[in-house]
Amino acid sequence: MKDIVNKILQNTLKHLDFPSDEIILESPRDIKHGDIATNIALRLSKSLNDNPRNIAKKITEHIKLLNNSIIKDISIA
Repeated sequence: MKDIVNKILQNTLKHLDFPSDEIILESPRDIKHGDIATNIALRLSKSLNDNPRNIAKKITEHIKLLNNSIIKDISIA
């Protein structure tokens, strides 16, 4: 599943014209926070000169538009 999520994130970054960066996917410490977590928005904030929350919002909005069956829910921590 992480491979599929990684591919979705890579395609999303490309679609949003965000710089390509290594995507690190982790399991959250607390299971209440879902199955997979990433800090890609934080890592891109410096190169995009933007707030990580704004970047995360753009990423999540794009992924929600995809309506794929792999990602049931996506949220910003």
